[in-house]
Amino acid sequence: MSVVQQAGAVIIDVQTLGEYQTTIGRIRLTERREGRVVWELVATGRLPQIHTVELRRGENPAVLASVRSGRYEILTPRGVDSFVLEDGKLYLIEVWGEHIDGTPASGVFEFGNAVGPSEGSGSTAQ
Repeated sequence: MSVVQQAGAVIIDVQTLGEYQTTIGRIRLTERREGRVVWELVATGRLPQIHTVELRRGENPAVLASVRSGRYEILTPRGVDSFVLEDGKLYLIEVWGEHIDGTPASGVFEFGNAVGPSEGSGSTAQ
């Protein structure tokens, strides 16, 4: 997994070998300083496959548009279609593969400031 900072956006790249979609069982985004979960999805039924997740400064849709061969249940936020990411807040992204009871790949970011992977996560920031 890599966290790639772009103008006003962060791309979470989960591709295998840089080009193949990857089976992702769970995604969680936490505002790190407060420990508040901002967005969380869990796979239901057949495990979905994705290439990347794009998160933008400001409003983001709670549903992933680029899911192939499966679907996700939105755990957070409940009952709304979007969530908001703000400048000056540090976010932790965690991504689990097929086995959601294992250790996730993770990285941190702040808009305008690519922070990089969490210690020991094995992910890379670019």
